[in-house]
Amino acid sequence: SPFSVFDGPATGTAIDSTTVNQRLAPDDFMDGGVFWEDLFFRVPISGNTLSVKLSDTPANGFVIADGLRIELITDPEIDVTDVTNSGATINDGDDVDLGVGLINSRTTRQIRISNSGGVDLNVSNIAISGAAFSFSSDPNPVGAIAALDSLDLTIELDTSTIGTYTGSVTISSDDGDEGSITFDLMGEVSATKIIDNVDLEFSAPQF
Repeated sequence: SPFSVFDGPATGTAIDSTTVNQRLAPDDFMDGGVFWEDLFFRVPISGNTLSVKLSDTPANGFVIADGLRIELITDPEIDVTDVTNSGATINDGDDVDLGVGLINSRTTRQIRISNSGGVDLNVSNIAISGAAFSFSSDPNPVGAIAALDSLDLTIELDTSTIGTYTGSVTISSDDGDEGSITFDLMGEVSATKIIDNVDLEFSAPQF
C-alpha cells in the first residue's frame, strides 16, 4: 500500500512516498511491546503540520490503516559516508583505504558529511594528518550544514613517491553524541599496478 507524507495538509505534491507490503508483519523495531515498521527516515517541514496519507490505489487486496508514530527531531545528527565505496558508513575508528595508486597519478576518495537531524549541524573543524594526504577540495570547509543537507570532501593521496602511507581525518561538530569522529587513512603508491593476478588459462583452438 502507498504511503505519502506532506508538509502541511495532505494536498499538492508529497515530499516523500513509499510503498509497504502489508502482508508482511512490521519488524524494524519494537516499542510498547509491539513491532513497528519504518516508513520514512527524516522529512523536513516548514510549519507545525505534517500529514501522512494512505491510499488504496494501487493496492492488491485489503488496505489496513493502523497507528502511525511520528517523532520530532530537533537535534543535529552527523553521518559520514564513503561515496567512493558505494556510500558505506564511516564510524569513529574505521579505516578508509585509498588503495594502490600509480606513481604521479591522481588517487582520491570522496567522503560525505551529512546532517540527518532537524537543525543545523555546526562543523567546527576538519583536520587531516599524514604528510601524503590532503584535501583537494576546500582545505577546511567548516561551518553549518543545514538539516538534511550534506558536504562532500575529496581526500587526495600524494603519489609523487613510491611507498605505503597512513594518516587520519578528525571531524569535530556539535553533534550531541558524536562530537568528534576520527577515521584512519591508508594508501600505497607503486611503480606498477596489478590489473589481474589470476592464473593463466588456455583453451584448445576450434577448427
